[in-house]
Amino acid sequence: MEFVPTETFMCLASCLMPSLTRGHSRARRNRRFQSFFGTSVENCADLWYLCHNALHPDAWPMHLLWTLMFLKRYNTEEVNASLAGVHEDTFRDWVWHVLNVIDSINYVSARVFLTSVINFFLDKFR
Repeated sequence: MEFVPTETFMCLASCLMPSLTRGHSRARRNRRFQSFFGTSVENCADLWYLCHNALHPDAWPMHLLWTLMFLKRYNTEEVNASLAGVHEDTFRDWVWHVLNVIDSINYVSARVFLTSVINFFLDKFR
């Protein structure tokens, strides 16, 4: 599985919302990320980790951000594609592919499992 750091998602998000990285505190950047995409940057990285293997080999983390933006913002397809800087067909194809993969995993159960595994190792090595 491919791990993508939260900083990468924050950097990619700044392409969709340039005001994200303009000299603000980390807490403010995190709040802006969550208000734009509907989830925290940490949850976004976790979701990528959980569904990456089921995605098309050409899928990029940006496609997950497009999907989260689509779910949160309720814009028309033309507006979303314009924000993403791609053709409407490209935007639609990737968003629906990622949505189908997310739908196929049980994110809540997987996140609980992942958190319990991480906590186990943290407790073991403290």
